[in-house]
Amino acid sequence: MKQDQKRILQIIIILVVILLILFAVLIINLAKSKAINTQSANNVENSTQNELNALNTENISNVYPNLSTPKDVCDYLGCTYIDTKKSSDSNCKQDIYMNFNTETTDSTGRDIYSNKVFYEDVILNIADKMNDNFRIIDDEHSIIVFVQLKTDSDTGNKNAGYIINNNPKFFEDEVSKRSLKQIIETSNEYSNITVKSDILQSLINNKWNAKISVQNMKSQDGDYYVYNGYKVKMLGDSVYNIVFDSDYKNEVFSGITTGSSVNDDILGDAYYFGTDIATPLGYRTKDFYAFFLNGKISVYKKGTFDQDKNEQLNSLMTKYNEDGDYASLIQNITKVYTDYIVTENSNNKIDIKFPLEGFELKFGYDDQNNGITIYDNFEGKVVNNKTLNDINQDGQIPNNVYIVYDNLMFQDSFNSLYDE
Repeated sequence: MKQDQKRILQIIIILVVILLILFAVLIINLAKSKAINTQSANNVENSTQNELNALNTENISNVYPNLSTPKDVCDYLGCTYIDTKKSSDSNCKQDIYMNFNTETTDSTGRDIYSNKVFYEDVILNIADKMNDNFRIIDDEHSIIVFVQLKTDSDTGNKNAGYIINNNPKFFEDEVSKRSLKQIIETSNEYSNITVKSDILQSLINNKWNAKISVQNMKSQDGDYYVYNGYKVKMLGDSVYNIVFDSDYKNEVFSGITTGSSVNDDILGDAYYFGTDIATPLGYRTKDFYAFFLNGKISVYKKGTFDQDKNEQLNSLMTKYNEDGDYASLIQNITKVYTDYIVTENSNNKIDIKFPLEGFELKFGYDDQNNGITIYDNFEGKVVNNKTLNDINQDGQIPNNVYIVYDNLMFQDSFNSLYDE
């Protein structure tokens, strides 16, 4: 009997010790969790505050009439209001749970754009009904909008600054993600077009290297050297673009002259297209890009990937993201890639296009993407040793990087194909 009591006592002591250990572990974890949460909250607060200071605040003056509550705004703008609760964020008083019922991006043809205007309309009209900082939480779209309210002491106007998912370029990144997905999905789509023009075939065979003959030239039109039936544009030391007009009577491609009506039945699905008849119809082959409009055919050289140059681009972009010295970036990249087009360099603004490599550098603009813009013909690494496939897998767009489902040759074809 005494032995049984002794065993029971031992078991009780062991259980008490175990419970004390578990309790101690629980207390330690709670303390760590609280410290982490406090540090996280401070980091979010500081980061959010810094980003909001960098954003342009919106004056809340263009609000909708007869709307008194966030629910009224949601009902009026086609959103779904769910609930309003005390905020779990120390920087806010309330969290508004809702569904915007609108995707962050949309598309028309190849044009991918954000629905930023709609989102801002909702955010700012809800802000008009609030008196303190608040958050909008849309779980379905994985969105948390932090909204900071300030009242101008002189005018009494209420101003709102906002940030979504703590990302000041949230909508630009959403467009980049969707564009990147399209670029990857169509990366192996090429048209098979048989070249018939001796001039074009000679350019392709010679890797677009050709000497300009002044003897047979009719005139010079801006960057173009004009001959009978065609004109050529140089970029660096090679031909960049050749445009065939109605005076060129031979076939350019199999069964196609400058007067031919080109459609999907003849050459297959166009890779580049628009939503109206004023947009060139474009095709991408492994050797060139071809665009058709106004009885003309514009053919562009396809760039050749150079791994050594791409490694230098990657290093220079990585360095720029660290030091922000865009003057040094531009100076060095234009030494690496000499085939570029400067479209603006004035008033502290600079825009340099590298069409054969598929990227553009732009700085000094208030309302445009400042940094590097990647186009659909880009190959290799962008920054931090990451390729487009790496960025797509990460699901995060790097700083100062923008991606568009477009092509600089497609953009340039509008100019080359329209009548002078």
